[in-house]
Amino acid sequence: MRLFHMDKTIAVPKEIKKDEGRISLTPTSVRKLSGIADVLIEEDAGLIAGYSNSEYTDVGAAVIQSKEDLFDMSDVICKVKEPLEDDIKYLRKDHLVFGYLHLSSSYELTKKLMDIGLSGIAMELIWDEGHYPLLTPMSEIAGELAFSRGLEFLDKESTTNTKVLIIGCGVVGEAAIRSAVMKGYRVVAVDLNEEKLKSLREKYREYEPTLNFINTKGQSLDQLIEEADLVIGAVLVPGGKPPIIISNSNIKSMKPGSVIVDVAIDQGGCVQDVSATTHSKPFTERDGVKVLAIANLPGSLPGRASIEISNQIEKYLPFFLDRNWIDRIHRNDTYEGSLQVHNGMLLSKPVSDSLGIALSTLI
Repeated sequence: MRLFHMDKTIAVPKEIKKDEGRISLTPTSVRKLSGIADVLIEEDAGLIAGYSNSEYTDVGAAVIQSKEDLFDMSDVICKVKEPLEDDIKYLRKDHLVFGYLHLSSSYELTKKLMDIGLSGIAMELIWDEGHYPLLTPMSEIAGELAFSRGLEFLDKESTTNTKVLIIGCGVVGEAAIRSAVMKGYRVVAVDLNEEKLKSLREKYREYEPTLNFINTKGQSLDQLIEEADLVIGAVLVPGGKPPIIISNSNIKSMKPGSVIVDVAIDQGGCVQDVSATTHSKPFTERDGVKVLAIANLPGSLPGRASIEISNQIEKYLPFFLDRNWIDRIHRNDTYEGSLQVHNGMLLSKPVSDSLGIALSTLI
C-alpha cells in the first residue's frame, strides 16, 4: 500500500532501544526528501528529539499510528539504532534497513537479518572523502560525553590530581582529549599511529604541560592504566569487533573509585567481560572500579544528535532509493562497504571475522 505517488517509501520508526531519544530524519530533512520519496513517520517518533507530529505532516510526511502498518507500507526502514525484536517481527525480505547496525557485536541479530533476506546498510560504514560522514558527528558527541559522564562518577574533584588516560586518538578520542584539556585536566593520550600523534601534538601544543601523547605500538598499557583515575577506551575497528585493551587484571590494578568508559561497546567493547549499560543505569562496579559501557551515548543529547545524523542521512540515503542501487553499489567506494547483508548473504569481512559467519560476495 502506498499513501502518495513516489517509487519508494521511507519509514521512520520510533526508536525503542532503552534511553534512546534520537530520530533519524528531522522535519527539515523530510522536506528535502519528500520530492523523491514518500516519507512515513511513526506517531510520536520525534517527540523526545523535540519534533511534534504536526511538524512532520507540515512538510509532507504522513504520521502512522501502528508500527506494523508503518513497516507494511514501506520499502526503506530508516533508523538510528539497530532493529530490536519489536522491529524485526515486521521486517521482510524486500525491505532495506538503513541505520547504525553494528553487526559485529551481535551474532543473533546478524543471523536474523540474514534469515529474513533483507538488505542491511550500516550507515556508520559509508565512506566519503577519507572519513565516515555518518559516524563522525556521533563520535564527536560520544567523546565529549565519555569524558563528562566518566567525570561525573569519579571519586575525585581536583583537576590537578586527576589523571585521564585516553586510549585511541580517532574522532572519539580527540573529542575526549579536547573536553579534558580545556577543563584543565592532566591527560595522557595513546595511539599506534605516529602520523596521527604528530598532527595532534602540533594541534594541541598550547596544552603540552598537561597533555602527553604516547605511541604505544609494541608497548604495554598496564602501568598507564594502573596510574589513571579515568580511562576512556576509544578504539575503533571499522565494521569489526575491537580488541580487548583493558583486561580484568588491569581493572584490579586500578585505584578504588576510578572509572573506565568503554566507548567501543556498540561494536562489542574493548574491556574484558564488559556488559552494556544504559543511561539510567550507567555503570557496573568491578573491584571498586566503575565501568561505564553505555551503548548509545549520543542518545542522551537527542536534539543535537538528531540534527547531525539527519543532515548526513539526507545526503546519502537517496542512493538507495534508486531501484537499481544493488547494481550500482558494486565497486562503489562510498557505499559498497556499508552493505552488510543482502538476500541471505553476509557481505562484510569484518563482521564475518568477528562472528565466524561465512562471507559471501555479490556476483
